[in-house]
Amino acid sequence: MGEHKEKELMTEREVREMIRISRTTLWKLRKNEGFPFTKVGRQYRYSKKEILEWMKERKGKKIEVKAAKPRQNALADKPRQNVPAGKPDNIDKKEISKEIAKGPSQLQGQEKGSAKEPEGTTNEKK
Repeated sequence: MGEHKEKELMTEREVREMIRISRTTLWKLRKNEGFPFTKVGRQYRYSKKEILEWMKERKGKKIEVKAAKPRQNALADKPRQNVPAGKPDNIDKKEISKEIAKGPSQLQGQEKGSAKEPEGTTNEKK
């Protein structure tokens, strides 16, 4: 009991700090490069001994950290259906820009002079 053993398993943070990589890079190494890990529940754990062996096998070799393959989206190839008129797919950006340029007193549904303007902003001469 008096002898202190080195920890068998390391957390993700400990591994990232040890080899100075980001969370994303560690995820890519795990996913694409066979980086050794053990899953405990929903958390990943790493054996320092296995990591050092994995790195020793690759010493002097460039490790390609490729982007993970994108997931297949079952809905990606299907056309959108039942999109009501006036929703984002049918918005005319030029028309919106014209309406905005008109100013608040000329927007649809407002009568001229119905919007209260702050003092000193009117163009009327007294």
